Amino acid sequence: MLSAILSLLVVLPAAFAWCNDTSTNTTVNATEVSHRVVAYWGKFHEDDGGSGGPYLPLLPVIQNNSGITDLLLFVCDIHNNTPYLTVGGDAPDNTTWLPTAFWDDVHTLQENNVNVLASFGGYESNMFLLMEQDFDFYYPILRTFLKNYSLSGIDLDIEPSTNTLTSFAKGETILRLLKCLNRDFGSDFLISMAPVAVDLTGQYNPEFFSGFNYQIMDDMAVDEQGNHIVSWYNGQFYNGYGDCNSTAVYDQAVKYGGYDPSRIVWLVAADYIDASVWCNITELERVAGELAMNYTNLGGVGGYEYYYAGSSDDITPTEWYASMAAAIGNAVGA
Repeated sequence: MLSAILSLLVVLPAAFAWCNDTSTNTTVNATEVSHRVVAYWGKFHEDDGGSGGPYLPLLPVIQNNSGITDLLLFVCDIHNNTPYLTVGGDAPDNTTWLPTAFWDDVHTLQENNVNVLASFGGYESNMFLLMEQDFDFYYPILRTFLKNYSLSGIDLDIEPSTNTLTSFAKGETILRLLKCLNRDFGSDFLISMAPVAVDLTGQYNPEFFSGFNYQIMDDMAVDEQGNHIVSWYNGQFYNGYGDCNSTAVYDQAVKYGGYDPSRIVWLVAADYIDASVWCNITELERVAGELAMNYTNLGGVGGYEYYYAGSSDDITPTEWYASMAAAIGNAVGA
């Protein structure tokens, strides 16, 4: 894998001639954050069946003092037929699915210092394989979407495209994507990734779940000034790939993976519906507090997903995130 990525560096500079889009100036609506509170927004309508119910407004995130700093719209995806790009299962310009009011909410959150990112990929997504097959076709579709909706950044959730855990895009494709995003949107544009936590430790099969070695990728994915292109990692500390009741796997990611704690968000399941192993809010507050005490530059905490957050603890979603925010804020004296 290392030799393959190294060989790619010879090819990449030529690709920048077309991947760098200078036709328009892009204003990135991103806010700098010290300790992140990340929420995945995975439900867009009360009616799961599609457009039959009203859209779910985003404004409670700021109206109810949730403490959320980064809201990730999940799942966004790219397909080999129309619509080539979807947000929550349909085209982003389908106003029956996502009315203008939804995108107005996005910009209102940004105006109130909440970053809104599009989270692409997820389990069994073919997006990254499609990028590998025809980057020239699919990358401009992604770039245009990010420009048109003035999002704060992008989150890449790179998982197997089949349930056999055997079909992956090559690391070279992911590196090319990261480099092009950085060239086209600049350093203010936020780029996060969502590996399972054990992939950050380097202590297991280093190419297990995403199909490439994150440590090597991180070393290669730098801009012209040598700065990391990936702003932070939303490590999935649930479903057997990390601990919600211990700091152990997070500690391994720092010690053996070599990541600065400021670049790792401790992402856990916010309810028992979304994970095979779940911890209640009291346990999560304890561990989050320990992490913040042990790492004063902790990247932050997060929960998947917003709509169901707190339902297993008999609290509201905004109360769940506010509790997590308070746990790390109290520990570091914020």
